[in-house]
Amino acid sequence: MRTLLVSPSRITEGSIEIAGFKHATTVIMAASVALKKDVVINNAPDILDTHIISEIINNLGGFSSYQERLLKINCSQLNNWYIPRKLAEKIHGAIYLIPVLLGRFKQVSFSSFGGCAIGENGGRPIQHMLDVLSHFGAHFSFNDEKIVGRIKEFSPCTIDIMKFSDFTDDLTGPLVSGATKTAILASMFVTQGVTNILNPYLKPDVTELLDFLKLNGFYIHYNKNKIVIFPPNIPVDMHSDRCVTMTLLSDLSEVITYLTLSALSGKKIVLHCKNLDRVVKGLQAELNLFARIGICINYNASDIYAETPHPLKAIDVVVNSMGIYSDHQPFFALLLCHADGKSSMEERVWKNRFSYAHELNKIGTAIAVCDRSITINPARLHSVSQSLHAHDLRSAAVLLVAAIVRNGETTITGSEHLERGYTHLIANLSRLGARVQYLL
Repeated sequence: MRTLLVSPSRITEGSIEIAGFKHATTVIMAASVALKKDVVINNAPDILDTHIISEIINNLGGFSSYQERLLKINCSQLNNWYIPRKLAEKIHGAIYLIPVLLGRFKQVSFSSFGGCAIGENGGRPIQHMLDVLSHFGAHFSFNDEKIVGRIKEFSPCTIDIMKFSDFTDDLTGPLVSGATKTAILASMFVTQGVTNILNPYLKPDVTELLDFLKLNGFYIHYNKNKIVIFPPNIPVDMHSDRCVTMTLLSDLSEVITYLTLSALSGKKIVLHCKNLDRVVKGLQAELNLFARIGICINYNASDIYAETPHPLKAIDVVVNSMGIYSDHQPFFALLLCHADGKSSMEERVWKNRFSYAHELNKIGTAIAVCDRSITINPARLHSVSQSLHAHDLRSAAVLLVAAIVRNGETTITGSEHLERGYTHLIANLSRLGARVQYLL
């Protein structure tokens, strides 16, 4: 466990270069395992997920190297199908190696995975991924605390992601994202026939993965109702001398984090982004929410920044899988603490996503939690020294932003979560004038 000390400081105007999108990175790295060719990923984030998945690939006999946001992968010599437990338990993204190792070796073995404890009973679901793979012909068994999957061949199939939704009238819940990604990764091994994914989750972490498959010869058509994936003329497991290169769009959650800091501090922070057009499209729900609150977001070809009139406007928000990211609701909750009246927020994706509320209340907010909803009353952050604890990645980030903008000393335990989602976060904040340092 690591502890951050945040001392009183004044944020200055500045600029930050935003690294690649974490959620797209993990699935594209997984898709690279399906290939026997060089893969180059530009703008890859310098985060724990990138390095752990690289280490796993190397452990399995492949090659993965990261240097200065350039990630090089070659899995032509892969020779092992067991996902090492000690590495996998450090992150959640390693879970997407299950379908691709199953495809490469017709078998896969794994134990458990890490990540934020925001699922039922503090864990993260996995059965939905196994259910998806069963549609393609896979079978799974438990053996000595390991799960072993086997398949003879991947059969073409049709999967309705709505079956994994928590609500019959709304595509949302903790399973729809993973189910969609698993189906896409599994489709890479269907050599005869078409994969149809109905009612798909279609956020940028999925559309970036689909673009990566297109670069590798897959024929793909998609809209909000269906993804149709046709196999390439040359199977993915054939050797190829061609190098596939992709530049990741910048991380959407980093953008939201820094825009929140800018809005609350009143300082202009210009964010330099790769593929900003795709970033803006992917954040359309968030940009609409900023506008409703009263925060103006401006952008051009490569930069995005916030302008904030005061006071902010109170609103009611419903978070679902096709709206704003669940990852981003803590930041909007913090913003609404500074609004002109009472707001509410209903979380329809993860049930345990409000752990930050109790901690923010220690420094002056007035957030009441009731099951999957919170009520946010306007309140000022106080300046009394306080110790806070972060239970997950976005909890750590929102507590850090709140600590910076209030005039008091704050220690934040559990801040090691930040290493899984932010590139050079402390260095970037220091350049903006924040006084943040690790104690442990």
